[in-house]
Amino acid sequence: MNNITLEDIDNIAKIATDLPWGMNHKEFEGNSEIWAPYTRFLYKFVQTYEPLLSIECGVYMATVTEHIALANPNGLVIGIDRNFHPAAYKVVMRQRNIRFVHGDTLESFEHVKLFYEGRPLELLFLDSTHDGETPRREFEIFQPIMSEQCLVACDDILENDEMKDWWSSIEYPKIELNYLHPYPVHGGPDVGFGVFIYSERI
Repeated sequence: MNNITLEDIDNIAKIATDLPWGMNHKEFEGNSEIWAPYTRFLYKFVQTYEPLLSIECGVYMATVTEHIALANPNGLVIGIDRNFHPAAYKVVMRQRNIRFVHGDTLESFEHVKLFYEGRPLELLFLDSTHDGETPRREFEIFQPIMSEQCLVACDDILENDEMKDWWSSIEYPKIELNYLHPYPVHGGPDVGFGVFIYSERI
């Protein structure tokens, strides 16, 4: 996967806001998390670019995990979390291209290597501990297996000063897509959502 541009990402994000909740997949019936616009953005990105390997740091109910898995059945999705919601186990049983790693995202690289089968990492979604330091280290840990280009999506980039400082320090091409977070859409605080494009050429 290569030749990703911020213009392409921006267009996908705008399209995603008009897509139906749950993408009409019956698996999402009754799921309270499908209201988040960024789930549809990630679905549309994966459907468009078909990443061979996606990693999600911070899974909870595995709603994003399942969006990614359904968007590209030929891609492998690895979700890492210390405390999976019971609903997540139903997801991993439904979707055969999902693997779960139980543990701290900062200590799970060796376990991830058991599953990824040498595939290049082309999508990394950071949504675990929002303290600035954790997403920075997660990116560094998984960078060695990244493809020539990898989209890194980050939730809650404006949640606190630590996250703002980390986000502002990123020197790769990046774009804030804060309207993809459900909070401001429904009158809540603007905690932010952004993506940047890792590239070996930079």
